[in-house]
Amino acid sequence: MRPLAWMCLVAVWCVWPCPAATAAEAPPVSATRLLKWEVLARHGEAGMVGAEVTAGYVESRRAGIACLRLTFSGPVDPTTLGVGALSIRGQLGGDLSDMVAGMSLQGGDTVLVVQLAEALDDGDRYSLSLGDQVRGVAGTGIGGTRRCEAAALVGDTDGSGRVDYADVAALRMAAAGAGGALVHRCDVDGNGRLDQADEDAITARSGRTLPPRPKVAGDQKTEN
Repeated sequence: MRPLAWMCLVAVWCVWPCPAATAAEAPPVSATRLLKWEVLARHGEAGMVGAEVTAGYVESRRAGIACLRLTFSGPVDPTTLGVGALSIRGQLGGDLSDMVAGMSLQGGDTVLVVQLAEALDDGDRYSLSLGDQVRGVAGTGIGGTRRCEAAALVGDTDGSGRVDYADVAALRMAAAGAGGALVHRCDVDGNGRLDQADEDAITARSGRTLPPRPKVAGDQKTEN
């Protein structure tokens, strides 16, 4: 081989990445994400059943917002759960974070159940936020939907912010087989059945409303 060709071959070999070295590099650590928020309430023999908090969510069951379940994409570091891990602010009630009575991790530390000292006041809107101190087991911050909005209005099964005949209609539709989350929301008294007792609970609260929604950019905050 001619000298010039040999020098070119050596130069190419020196700048081309070594496959073995590339394969040995550690993959980047993905941040744990908060996937969903749920309000838990008893549903007869089925026990505690969750209703997912989505935009405009109204808790219509008589148990109210007393227990929350947060589901993550990976395990959470239990040592980062303490005062300030979850904040609650009511539109009318102000800062209610001290109502957090206990937290427990389940499902391989990927599910956080938050028990409140008592149900949040009915007839108010709430902002729920996961604190910056909460971390994944790898020390990474938590991404995903770290803040959400939820309201409490017993009997408001259609989530309109007002208890009226439309809620009775939603109950009857669920009783006729609508299924899904609507069944759980319409079981106002939590006995596991959709019956006259639920309709009576709705009509007894007819005319009750939520305060007007504050003007904000969005109902839920998602972080990378």
